[in-house]
Amino acid sequence: MSPLAEAERTLNTDCKFVQEVKAIFHKYDEDQDGFLDLHQTKLGVINLFGYKPSPYELLRLFGEKTMQEEQIGWDVFYDAMLRRKIDIGSSSVDEVRQAFKAFDRRSAGFLTLDDVKHAFREVAPHISERLIEEIFFEFDEDRDGRLNFTQFEKVWRRGCPLS
Repeated sequence: MSPLAEAERTLNTDCKFVQEVKAIFHKYDEDQDGFLDLHQTKLGVINLFGYKPSPYELLRLFGEKTMQEEQIGWDVFYDAMLRRKIDIGSSSVDEVRQAFKAFDRRSAGFLTLDDVKHAFREVAPHISERLIEEIFFEFDEDRDGRLNFTQFEKVWRRGCPLS
């Protein structure tokens, strides 16, 4: 692909992302005051990236001051969503999201050890339960018995057998 064609493709992708974020923001800004509360913000992240963000991730994305104010304006929301897209890697956002959704058969926004084991019985029965358990618990950083999207993404990016 020529550099010009690559630049055009990137620009079109960026424009689509801006439009998608703007549509999500307006969808959840129910009173049209130009701000989202924390619940609406979580719904926006779920719609854009396919997972429920942890309180820690919200703090990291929006900063302590914004989280204390509990009001997130368009500029702050867009900047945070763009940073998240870049963090994930725009070329594989859909791939990771689709994999997470496939594992999350109950659409709970997180994976349990049973979810992961079930997925592997279907697609990779040769991987031992012991190995699945070891990897699961290594990435379950908060020891709540669940993998959220961010934790799953770390497994995925490291290239462990869960991905």
